[in-house]
Amino acid sequence: YCNIEYPKMGAAVLPVFQTEGQEDRVLLLMHYRNFVNKIMYEIPRGFANLSDISTKITAIREFEEETGITPENSDMKIMELGTLCVDSGLSNAEISLYAAKISVFDQQYLANYDQQEAICGYRLFRISEIEELIIQNSKINYMRQ
Repeated sequence: YCNIEYPKMGAAVLPVFQTEGQEDRVLLLMHYRNFVNKIMYEIPRGFANLSDISTKITAIREFEEETGITPENSDMKIMELGTLCVDSGLSNAEISLYAAKISVFDQQYLANYDQQEAICGYRLFRISEIEELIIQNSKINYMRQ
């Protein structure tokens, strides 16, 4: 067995974009993962820096690093949803899950996603689209939209 111990918790952010008169959209990042050798759709996430004083700070920092969107350049409200143990058979890693509701933002900031972390794009999905993909157990087309 291999066990991995993390000194601090991580955080993940489910970004929900709200536009008046239109269906909400969820932002998923296209992230190349070397271990599985493929691009995967993911929500922004990461582990805490030793200087992070809370998982909310970690969530906001990771969201900014991976999307270019900040509380200053958007109308972002963040709320905690709970905690996940991501792989209790391998590690003690826990992730605090947050939702970020964003009603005002400029899509130009999404061009600033962190390519150093192998993020190679993003896609905004309608909520109904995600529900349909789950129902059909479908694979997502990795075209940038």
